[in-house]
Amino acid sequence: MVMPKYLCIHGDFSLPPRQDPFTGELAREATAAPFRNLYEQVTADCYRPNAVLGNFDLMSFDVAPGLLDWLERRDAATYSRIVAADRGNALATTFHHVILPLLSRRDKVTEVKWGLAAFERHFGRKAAGLWLTDMAVDYETLDVLAECGLEFTLLSSEQIQGRLRIGGGPYRVRLESGRDLALFVRDHALSDKIAFELNRLGGAGIFAARYLTPRTEEGLLLIATDGETYGHYHVGEEMFLRYLIRQEASHAGYQVVPLTGFLRDHPPELEAQIVSPSSWSCTHGVARWQLECDCASPAAWKAPLREALVHLADAADVIYECEARAAGLDPWAVRDDYAQVLANRVAASAYLAGRGLHAMTRAIEERMLTLLRAQVHRFAMLNSHAFFGTEFSTLEMRNILAHAARTVGFVARATGDDLSGDLACDLAQVKDPGSDYTAAEIYAGMTETHHM
Repeated sequence: MVMPKYLCIHGDFSLPPRQDPFTGELAREATAAPFRNLYEQVTADCYRPNAVLGNFDLMSFDVAPGLLDWLERRDAATYSRIVAADRGNALATTFHHVILPLLSRRDKVTEVKWGLAAFERHFGRKAAGLWLTDMAVDYETLDVLAECGLEFTLLSSEQIQGRLRIGGGPYRVRLESGRDLALFVRDHALSDKIAFELNRLGGAGIFAARYLTPRTEEGLLLIATDGETYGHYHVGEEMFLRYLIRQEASHAGYQVVPLTGFLRDHPPELEAQIVSPSSWSCTHGVARWQLECDCASPAAWKAPLREALVHLADAADVIYECEARAAGLDPWAVRDDYAQVLANRVAASAYLAGRGLHAMTRAIEERMLTLLRAQVHRFAMLNSHAFFGTEFSTLEMRNILAHAARTVGFVARATGDDLSGDLACDLAQVKDPGSDYTAAEIYAGMTETHHM
């Protein structure tokens, strides 16, 4: 008896943040010409053609909250097609593009809860699965996902210990808390072949004949890449995706499936253990986002930059917690629930009404709302894009330093506490390996421009 074979193609749709943290606007980028910026360019190359072709309808996908917000404002037709394509095949993401294993448990919870609220606002339902930035994972991350009510996430085959007995899964991971979570596992080799060689594969028919038809493994084959692979990184290859999921996969004997439905029909029977911590883009676990390593050498500026930002985050947290408790609030529950403001479900001005153990004056309420705005920027300054490569003073680095400046500014506005001195001292240790230029000079120029 021939057992069925299943195929799921997942796309992670996300772009480095380009919005100016001071104005919320996107600056013109010469490298995106003839478009005004990267977001417009990739929308024309990838998001719009894939939406028009109906590719989102049959693939599994996640879209970063910031990108969804931008599409909603700037390309409503594409946004509407993507949202309408969800039939359980859309996954949530964290609110910011952060490496969860590098965060405290408390911060992991906030990022996941904010991301889930953003997903629910856009798609009108609760998410069953969540995409991890760069598939970066540790056991605590999985436990936080389970604690937040998620059913599954995706990892890559090299992140699983031992042999994969049923291909793409699902597998069950038992966690020390007593909770468990389902895992789907992408085929590393085939996923990377599409990610890096797509324009040399000869089209969907040849790919299916060469790589799908000969496979004898039953069960699920999961291919997961950046969504921008189809049309932006490989121009015109949104057609590859269209023909693969609508025609060639079936000819090769595969049924194209979404992960949520597949999990419902095929609950995990086998258990798996993960490599913890690990990611799909660093052979040293998650080292490339925090220090110099062979994945991204030379990048000696990463460790002191991350240390500077963590110091600032810790200082902002101490002030926030002290003020919240003085106002009769549970600081971390209030921060988690601020997702309702970020998802536009509650106006910021009404958010704290009735939350205190005693009546809050308007001044205290304004102070707390300002500190919550600081918390949003405090998370944004840990965006992983700035730490991925090796180049110093990139747009991504300048973006996170601007978020650091906004964190400092909102804290000062709320309480009068000035965190800029310690931050400047820390940033002076973050040096361009090719010169004496430091992150402190970038930060100083930025704050001078915005009269901080």
